Order: sequence, then structure tokens, then C-alpha cells
Amino acid sequence: MRRLYRALHRLALRGPLWTPLAMAAAAFLVGITLPLLWGGGVAVDGPWRSVALGLAAGMFAVGVSAWPARVRLHREEQRQRDLEELRRMPREQLAGLVAGAYRRAGYRVVETGRGVGAGIDVELFGRRGTSLVQCRHHRQATVDIGSVRELHMTMRSAGASRGVVVTTGGYTELAGSFARIHDITLVDGRTLLRMVRVAPPTPVHGRLASS
Repeated sequence: MRRLYRALHRLALRGPLWTPLAMAAAAFLVGITLPLLWGGGVAVDGPWRSVALGLAAGMFAVGVSAWPARVRLHREEQRQRDLEELRRMPREQLAGLVAGAYRRAGYRVVETGRGVGAGIDVELFGRRGTSLVQCRHHRQATVDIGSVRELHMTMRSAGASRGVVVTTGGYTELAGSFARIHDITLVDGRTLLRMVRVAPPTPVHGRLASS
């Protein structure tokens, strides 16, 4: 029974929005034709009709129960499409989006145009001093500690108090631990999406930013 429920749930999850109605209609038709197995006729009234209605209601409930998961699935698929679009952007265009997000949050922003390799893409100036922003772009699914350490060395040589690493992917645990110690904020792909969708960007205070 559990296997049947899972199969019907998957059907409702992947099918059109009207799938629960179709499932209920099919269950009702099965219910009213069950008497044919015993040599009777189609049950348009009486107890078999009640059985058919019960089957239809149960099937509709199973179908509707998949809708919350359907909404989550749709959001995740949309998020992945948006992330893929960000990955296809030139690095300087992505840096421009990040700069715009921090500018809207009240930072004074300078786009350096030097975002090549370990270069700095954006400089932020706020009440707590200067922060350097580096976009580790679409080539890396996971940013490791080496990339974060490079930014820290650049921060020291430039006299910057804080740093931000932005990626469309994620970070290793070691990268997160190193960032927390050295006042470096790590912006992952999901947080980046919220930033460029005109949401307030991640505050610069040295933590792993994730959804």
C-alpha cells in the first residue's frame, strides 16, 4: 500500500496541475464498475456508488497532498535555472550585480575592473572600514580554503579590514572555518540569488552566508 501511495504521489508531483482531478475521476470509474466483476451492472447509485465516491475522494486527497512538494520542486528548479544563468555571465557582469546589491544597502562601492584570477572585483567602504569582494565565478562548483586564503593575503597587503568571497556554488568546511576566523564573508549561490533579486545583501562581518 505504501508503495502504491508513493507511486501516486510521484504521479501527482510530476503531472499537470489537474492530475489529482484525473486521478479522482479514474478512481470513481473503477468504483462504479466494480460490480461488473460479480456479474452486476454499473453502480450509478446505492452502496457501490458510495464506495466509488470514497475512492475518488481518497485519490484526490493523495494528489493534493503532493502540491506542497510540487511548489518546493518548482522553486528549486527555478533556482537552478537562475544560478545557471549567473554562471554563464561574464565575471565583470556578475561583479556589477554584486556591486549594485551592496550599493543599495548603503555601501560606497568601487568596481575595480581587476577581477581576473585572484583579483579583487569590488571594494566596499562603510562604517567598519574597507572590504574587498572577490567573485570566484562559474568555473568552481566548490570554493576551497586556498581561494579564501588568497583573499586574506590580499586583504592584509591592502590594509582592508574585511573581505567577501562570492560564488555561484558552495564552500568546503575548511574554507568556512578559515573565513570565520579572518573576518571573511562567504556568499554561496543561493545567497547570491537573493542579493541580485534586490534583497538586502549579506552583511560583511565574516561568516558563512547560506540559505
